[in-house]
Amino acid sequence: MLGKIIWFLTWWLRKPLLAMVRATISPTRLHETLALDPDIPVCYVLAYRSYVDRWVLEHFVAREGLVPVRKSRNKLPDKGKAVCLYLPVLLDKKGQLRELHRQACEQQDFDLQLVPVSLFWGRDPGKETSLFRILFSDAENPGYLRKFLIILANGRNIVMNFGKPVRFREFIGEAQDYDRITQKLVRVFRFHFRRQRNATLGPALYTRNQVTQAVLANPGVRAVISEEAGRTGERPAVLRDKVRRYVDEIAAVYSTTTLRVLYVLLTWVWNRVYNGVEIHRIERARDAAAQGGVIYMPSHRSHMDYLLLSYVLYDEGLVPPHIAAGINLNFWPVGSILRRGGAFFLRRSFGGNKLYTAAFRAYLDFLISRSFPMSFYPEGGRSRTGRLLKPKTGMMAMVTESYLRGSDKPVTVIPVYIGYDKVAEVNSYFKELRGSKVKKESVWEFLKVRKVLSRNYGKAYLSFGQPLELGNYIREHQPQWLDDAPYKAGQQPEGLAPFVEQMSLRVMTRINGAVVLSSSGLSAMTLLATPQRAIAADEMVEQIDSWLALQRAAPYGPNIVLPTLSAEELVAEAEPVVPLNRVAHPWGDLLVAEARDAVLMTYTRNSVQHAFALPSLLASFFRFRPGVERDDLIAAATDLYPFLRTELHLRWPLENVETQIAALIDAMLKLGLLNEDERYGLVAPPVSTREFATLARLGNILRETLERYALNALLLQARMSEGHIHRLAFEKESQLMAERLAIVSGRDAPEFFDKALFRGFVDTLKQKGWLIPVAADDLEKGDERLAIDMRVGQLADRSLGMLGTDIGQAILQLVHRPRSVGSRTEN
Repeated sequence: MLGKIIWFLTWWLRKPLLAMVRATISPTRLHETLALDPDIPVCYVLAYRSYVDRWVLEHFVAREGLVPVRKSRNKLPDKGKAVCLYLPVLLDKKGQLRELHRQACEQQDFDLQLVPVSLFWGRDPGKETSLFRILFSDAENPGYLRKFLIILANGRNIVMNFGKPVRFREFIGEAQDYDRITQKLVRVFRFHFRRQRNATLGPALYTRNQVTQAVLANPGVRAVISEEAGRTGERPAVLRDKVRRYVDEIAAVYSTTTLRVLYVLLTWVWNRVYNGVEIHRIERARDAAAQGGVIYMPSHRSHMDYLLLSYVLYDEGLVPPHIAAGINLNFWPVGSILRRGGAFFLRRSFGGNKLYTAAFRAYLDFLISRSFPMSFYPEGGRSRTGRLLKPKTGMMAMVTESYLRGSDKPVTVIPVYIGYDKVAEVNSYFKELRGSKVKKESVWEFLKVRKVLSRNYGKAYLSFGQPLELGNYIREHQPQWLDDAPYKAGQQPEGLAPFVEQMSLRVMTRINGAVVLSSSGLSAMTLLATPQRAIAADEMVEQIDSWLALQRAAPYGPNIVLPTLSAEELVAEAEPVVPLNRVAHPWGDLLVAEARDAVLMTYTRNSVQHAFALPSLLASFFRFRPGVERDDLIAAATDLYPFLRTELHLRWPLENVETQIAALIDAMLKLGLLNEDERYGLVAPPVSTREFATLARLGNILRETLERYALNALLLQARMSEGHIHRLAFEKESQLMAERLAIVSGRDAPEFFDKALFRGFVDTLKQKGWLIPVAADDLEKGDERLAIDMRVGQLADRSLGMLGTDIGQAILQLVHRPRSVGSRTEN
C-alpha cells in the first residue's frame, strides 16, 4: 500500500523530475551502433525495478529518436513498438509476464530485440568506507528515501548506456525448456550489467591513507626497507616515513567532483579552440573496460593529450584513467588539479633509489590488481616532429612485472592515435630542434594558456587501435612465465627486456595503424610534395582524390580511418587551418604556402606520412630513371624498408614486406600510376598525364628522408678506408652535415636533422649486420666502435641513384670536402 502511495505521489512529480535530469548517452552514435530492425519489436531491459528509472528511460529514448516505450497491456509487442522490462521480473513465477514469455517462445514467427540499458545516477563509485557512498552513491535496489537522496545529488549527472541488442529468437534457438531459457537470459543480462557498471564507474576509490598502507604492506617494499635498514643503519620507521613521502609525491588523489568540474570547463575550451573532436572505434575501449583492467597507450604530440583522452572517455560514459605524468608537471596549481583528475607522477630517472623504485612499483601493483584503468605515453615525451618516437620501455616493463605478480583479471593494452590539425606547441618544438633550450614547465608558462584560447586549431582526432590483451600476448611469446608461480617483487623473468621492447614496438605500429587521414594532414602532405609549395586549387582536389583512391586500393591497414568528406570539402576545411593561402588567377585559383607556414606544415604532414611511406618509396625509383624491372624494384625496396620501418614504425614485419610490395605494385598498375613496358619493365605514365603528376608527388613525400639516408650511407662509404666509426662522433657529424645540407638546398624542415633519426639509422644498420660492434676501451657512455661492412657501399650507390643530380652532387661535395678544424668531429 505504501509503495502505491509513493508511486502516485512521484508520478505527479514526473515532469519536474524529467525537466531537472541531465544524462550522458552512450554510445554516442546510438542509432548506428544499435542498428535496430524497424520490422521487429523492441524490449528495453533495466537491471532493477524502479519507476523513476523507467520514466528517465522513456524520456531519453524519445529524445534520441529511438522506438518509444509503450505499455505492454499484457500482450506481446507488435512491429514498430517497444516495451520496458525490469530484469528481476523475469524470475517471478507468478503473473502475466510468465505466460507472455511462454507465448513468445512458442510462436516461431515472433522475434524481439532485447536492448539492455544500464542507468547510473552519478559517476562516483564511492570510497570503500564513506557516509556519502552509503547515502548518495548509486546502488542496487535502494529504498525510497535513499533513491530520493540519490536523485537530488546526481540527477544532473546520469549516465545511460545502451548495450548491443540481443535477438530473442536467435538466443533461444531450438530450446524447449522455458525455465532454463529464462534463467540463461537473466544470467547473461546480469553479467552484462555488472561489466557495464565496472566500465562506467570503475572500482571503489581509496583514501590516501589506504593507498599508503597498501604500498607499505607490499612485500617488495617491506623487503627493500629491511635491506636498506641493514645496509645504511637507518631505523625501519624512518624508512617507512620516506615511503609515505614518496607515496604523497607519486599517488593520484582521484576526485569525481574534480572530473565533473574539468568536464564542464574543458567542454568550453574545446568549443573555443577546436572545430570538433573526432572519435573513432571507441567501442574497443568500452569492450575492454567491461572485461577488466585497461591500459591506454596514446601517441604524445601535445600537453592537450593529457586532458583530451580523459575528457573523451568521460564523455563516452567510461572511467577516465589514472595517467602517468612527468614530475615536471607537478607545479602549482597545475599539479594539484592534474592529481585530482587522476594523474600520478613519476621522476624522469629513478637514479638507483631502491626505496623510491619499490614504492612506485608497489603503487602500480595497487592500481593493476584493483583494475583501475591507466594511461601512459610509450614515447616518454612529446614528439617534436609529428612522428612517433622510439618507445621508452621502463613503464611497460613495470606493468608487465605487476601483471605477472598475480593479477587475476584481464589487462588490455589499447593503442590510441591522437592527432591535431594544428598543434599548439609547434612553434616551440621547432625552436628546440634548432637548438633552443627546452623551457621548463612553470606557473608562468601555464599563464600563457590565454594565447592558446585566442586561436583556432581545427579539429582533434582520437582513434582507438587494435587492442593487445597482455595475458594472451605473454602466452603467445613467453608461455612459461604464466606456468611459473607468481613472481615475487624484485624478481624479473628471464628475457623480460627483449620481450617488452618487442611488445612496445608492436604497440607503436598499432598506434600508427589507427591513423586518421585528416584534411589538414592530406593538404599539408600534398603541398609539401609540390615544387615551390604551390598548386592549383583544382589540382589539389584531384591530388587528394588520388591519395584516397590509393588507400582504398591498397590500404595501409584495416584500422586506418579515411575521411567521409569529398576532396573538395576536405580542401575547404583545411584552408583556414593549415593555412593555405589562396591566390586568385584568371586560369584558376592557386593555393600557396608561405615559407614559415610550410615549415610548420611538416609537423602536420608527418603525423600521416607513414600511411604513404611504402608507395612513396616505390614511386621514388621512377623519379630519375626510365624504368625498373619488377623483381629489381621489389628487391631494392625490400633493402630500404627496414630503415623506414624503424623510423616510421611501419606495420609490416620484415619477413612479409615483399608480399606487401608486390600487392602495392599491382594496385599502382591498376590505378595507372605505373605502366608495364617490354623494354624497361615497369615505367612511369606519360609526363602529360594526371597520373604522372600523382606519381611524382608521391615520390616527393619521402624526398627528405631518402636524401638523409643517402647522406648517411655516403658518409659511411667515405669512412670505409678507416674500417670503423665511433658511433657518437658519426651521429654528430651526420647531424651537422644534414643541417648544412638543409641550408644550402632550401630544406627548411627541422626534423631533417633531428638527432634521434640518425640514432635509428645506426640501430637499423646494426640489426642488418652492416655495422658490427668491435670491442674498444675508454669509450664514453652510449658510444660504440663499429666496423663497417662492405654492403654499406651498395646501400650508398643505390641511395645516390634515387636522387636528382643537383642534390646528389651537393651531398657528395659535403661528404668529401674537408671540414675546418673547429667544426670537425673527432673519432
